[in-house]
Amino acid sequence: MNLKIRKIGNSSGILLSKSILQQCEIDEKDELKLSVIGGKIIIEKGEAYSRQGWDKMFAEAGADTEKDSFISSPLDEKFENEEWTW
Repeated sequence: MNLKIRKIGNSSGILLSKSILQQCEIDEKDELKLSVIGGKIIIEKGEAYSRQGWDKMFAEAGADTEKDSFISSPLDEKFENEEWTW
């Protein structure tokens, strides 16, 4: 299959047919990884490289609410109730 490069704003792009996307099991909402190897453009289905594993890290960060806290020690009640002003 031959494709033409098209002007898209200040960039260029190609359009992939529905049948090609179906053969590769790619949905329009999927993220793709693009690499250049030996002068060839390789497009693969998968998480974008810069965000790979972020969903797992965020899930792990919020999993243990007793362990993880933004406050390193309990607040002083006197300060909180008497000295602090808004």
